[in-house]
Order: sequence, then C-alpha cells, then structure tokens
Amino acid sequence: MLVEATGDLQAAFEAAGLRPITTVARHHLTSPGEPARTRPVQALFATPEHDEIWSRFEQRFAFRPDIREFPGITEPPGSATWHVGDLDDPQLDALSDIVHKGLRESVEPGEALYWLDWQHVGYRFDPARADGAGPRWPGAVFPDGDYHLHLTRDLRLGTFGHPWEETSASSATSSPGSARS
Repeated sequence: MLVEATGDLQAAFEAAGLRPITTVARHHLTSPGEPARTRPVQALFATPEHDEIWSRFEQRFAFRPDIREFPGITEPPGSATWHVGDLDDPQLDALSDIVHKGLRESVEPGEALYWLDWQHVGYRFDPARADGAGPRWPGAVFPDGDYHLHLTRDLRLGTFGHPWEETSASSATSSPGSARS
C-alpha cells in the first residue's frame, strides 16, 4: 500500500504499523516577468483575421495557385529561393529547425507569427513560446501537397512553400517543391 501523508495523518498510519519509505519535496518554479495573457498557439479557423491575412498576402505577392504555371508568387526583392527536393525525415527535421530558428530570431520579442496552409486552418503563434516546454510550433516548413506560409502580420518577412514548383540551383527556371524566404 502506498500512502502520502503528513502530520497527524502520518502519525496515525505509523501507529497502525505502516512505515515511511521515502520523502517527497515539492518545488514551484516561477517564471520571470509577467505571465503571458494569451495562449502560445491559437487556431484561426474561419476567423476574419485568417481571411484578412490571406487576402493581403494574395494581393501583395500576386499569389497564383497552380500545378503547372510557376512561380506561384511574385517574389519580393531580397528573397531567396531554394529547391528542397526529396528529403528524408532527419533532413526535414534539420530544415525545420533552421527555418524555425531564423524566424524566431527575426521577429521582435512578443511579435506573433502566422502559419497558413492553403484551404486549411491557420495559426497565430508566439515563436518564443512554441516548442521547447510549450506547445509544438504549428505546421510544417516543407509543403506536403498545399502551399505553406510562415509570415509576420505586416508581411515583411516569412516563408512560402510551393508543393509543385521546383527551382533548380543552376537556373532561374521553375518546375515541381520549393521554398522561399
């Protein structure tokens, strides 16, 4: 039998013949600073915020969803495009870690990021509080059959994953899985 007791209750158990086998110490670690007032990751299912950010992205970058006509967006100045090809699981994990680190270090403290998945639910999240001890970073970096975006609310930075466009390293021509930042 296992009993957890202190004080008079512990004395009563010992008088009945039970003996202590261990002790437990409890500690409470308080977080520095003021507690967060919002959840670290929030789903944006059928919300005006979700529709509004998609609309602004589509307009600003002339988003053209298509499986044959590329590129899928008008790339902003200073952007980079790379072909990610057929990656195995460890490589996908490494790619995700690199992109997450870059985005986390590029946003202002407390600034939200958005992860949008074309025709699916999107998320607003705090990159400093996602992963680690908190909830998982939402969504994937590598497109898995739909367009994936990570972006700031003001659209000044982010990533765009195209599931069919493949941009080769040796030319500017496009054909089927690229990512942009």
